[in-house]
Amino acid sequence: MRGVNWLVQRFVDVEILEMHVIYDLERLARVHQSAGFDFIASGYVGFYDGFLTSSGWWAGRIKVGLHQCVCWASSMCAEAWGRALGSRAAPELSWTAPHVFSAGTPHR
Repeated sequence: MRGVNWLVQRFVDVEILEMHVIYDLERLARVHQSAGFDFIASGYVGFYDGFLTSSGWWAGRIKVGLHQCVCWASSMCAEAWGRALGSRAAPELSWTAPHVFSAGTPHR
């Protein structure tokens, strides 16, 4: 999780953020290298999804309600942007991409 999704998740529930956002690019590459893979590439992939974040019951009614509104509004805006402009002006941007990936080959 990165960028916009990271900010929204941090606002609504830091505990869930820390449970689910375990690896950044450098740490993911190190884990794969220590598992016996030669590093090829790592990065962020995917398109923005405002509903990727979640809130725990302990977040409070106001925060949860605000989180739901932000998720809905940001998802609707992202969808409208993508439909209106297509891939010309709505590419896969790293600061909105929610998923991290790492690619490697086994040591020989």
